[in-house]
This record gives sequence, C-alpha cells and structure tokens, in this order.
Amino acid sequence: HLAYMKWVKRYIDLIRDDIIESHTDTGYLDQVSSIGMEVYHVAISERTSGFFGQTDDFSKWMYPAFPEDPCFLSDGKCVFQCIAHEKLFFVMEDREIKRFLKRNRISFFKE
Repeated sequence: HLAYMKWVKRYIDLIRDDIIESHTDTGYLDQVSSIGMEVYHVAISERTSGFFGQTDDFSKWMYPAFPEDPCFLSDGKCVFQCIAHEKLFFVMEDREIKRFLKRNRISFFKE
C-alpha cells in the first residue's frame, strides 16, 4: 500500500491545491470494500485537464497505475461514476452531459 501511495502521489500532486478534503474510508458512493482507501474530494480547476490528461482512457484509472475510479459530483450529486477494473462508466441523467456526449459522438446507452 505504501509503494502504491508513493507511486500515485505524482498524480495527486498535480491537483494538490484543489483538494477540498481527504479521508480514509471503506467505500464511497455505492462502492464498498473491506480494505481502507483514500477518498479525495477535489474541486475542478485549470489543473484538472492536466490530471486527467495523463491518459486518454478512464478504464486505465485503476490500481496500481493511477488513482482508482474517478467520479464527478455536482451539487453533492454524482453525475459520472467510474468502476475502472470492471470497465463500467455511469453518466447520470443530465441534459448538458447528454448534449456533450452526442456533440462529441461518444457512444452511450440509457439504462
């Protein structure tokens, strides 16, 4: 775990100034684990694109290469959730996001 935390520190450092809060927990949103994990609540800023620009594929955001399973919240509500190791990505119902996906020809299906 310590080697992993040292490895991902380079990514966390990219957004260090945007971290609102962090804590250790056994889950976040609807994901639960028996292993403690670091959960970061981070504001979006000009540094965000540099952070996510480290790869062009959300499915790569998983242990041990990257911090795992990024998600986005708006007004305390999840609008994007990623479970990278299962290649599952959820975009919650949102007109603006739906327009973005269509405009950029990103395939999706409504659940």
